[in-house]
Amino acid sequence: MSGRGNRTKPFVEADETQLNNMKKLDTKRFPGHNLIENSRINITKSTGAHKYDKNYTNRAKFALLILQDSINKLPECIERDILEHCLVSALALSRISQYGSGTEYLYHVMRFQAQEKNVWNIFADKCNNFMKFKEKY
Repeated sequence: MSGRGNRTKPFVEADETQLNNMKKLDTKRFPGHNLIENSRINITKSTGAHKYDKNYTNRAKFALLILQDSINKLPECIERDILEHCLVSALALSRISQYGSGTEYLYHVMRFQAQEKNVWNIFADKCNNFMKFKEKY
């Protein structure tokens, strides 16, 4: 079932190996501060969800760090500022979430049956949306 345009594929042993390799990526620089506890949206110490970095997969953290490092290498200019805004706007969508769940809480923490979106695609979508906005206005 793999190939262009397919939305799902069966989980195979190679996928598990790849996921285990992703857990080994160095993401120590990713922010790990504590969030304000709020049991209404499952941000509690008892679940570990009060740690900011626990709301991202290691793969997402690694990708976000690469994007930030690449943006930081650019000279200070309006384009760099725009890329930083695109990255910040992609953060919330890069979290582990239950997309389409109907939750209105930006930081609602889903521990089970959650999904991960591709950070690169999210960032590219944000950049493309900004360029469309710029062209129109």
